[in-house]
Amino acid sequence: MAIGDPYASVAEYKARVDSSGSASDGDVAAQLQAICRYLDRRCGRFFGQDAAVQVRVYDGGDAILQRLDEHYIRWAMDARTRLYLPDDIATTTGLVVKVDLDNDHVYEQTLVINTDFWVGEPNAALGPEPQPYTWLQVVPSGSVLTTWPANERSVQVTAIFGWPQVPGPVREATVMLARELRDLQRSGYTLTLESIDAAVSVSPRGPAIIHDIVKNYGRQRRFFA
Repeated sequence: MAIGDPYASVAEYKARVDSSGSASDGDVAAQLQAICRYLDRRCGRFFGQDAAVQVRVYDGGDAILQRLDEHYIRWAMDARTRLYLPDDIATTTGLVVKVDLDNDHVYEQTLVINTDFWVGEPNAALGPEPQPYTWLQVVPSGSVLTTWPANERSVQVTAIFGWPQVPGPVREATVMLARELRDLQRSGYTLTLESIDAAVSVSPRGPAIIHDIVKNYGRQRRFFA
């Protein structure tokens, strides 16, 4: 599923929410888009994936540590060798990691996966619900790095970002929220990204649905670039 696509189809929505077919496909698509972008915002991530590789840059480990309060530094010391990413990586296909070793804003060193760095969690792609990769770790025996470069914007990652596939509970939550909010919309309540939060808060089951999704799929707080 490409980035920006709704996590449930118009057909799935209408089968569960509007079996009479009275709502136009365009209205249904707009409603699903609003709900999915709301889920993205609440979870701090998106569950589709880029259609092609994208290039993003991140701070190195020491640059992150320098912005932490002393209380958190001991907790985050592994940031020197393990770089937690603020963006999910959907697949290692097309993954390229480069580093700027001398702070000249040129990414002159290309790293080799499983030789210079690992991706984690290591078994993320396995099992009944594939997960994205969320961190990069320096291989201790590698010859290029012993820690991530200490400077801001010193790591460049080229990857397909997002999730391997939309999790079933996220798809189900999309349909359930649509069903919860249909009466509000029919009474004149317009669902947009700006208004959906208020609509969810007054729907009978909306808060519980959001709580469960955020609890199970929301991004855990890390100290990112």
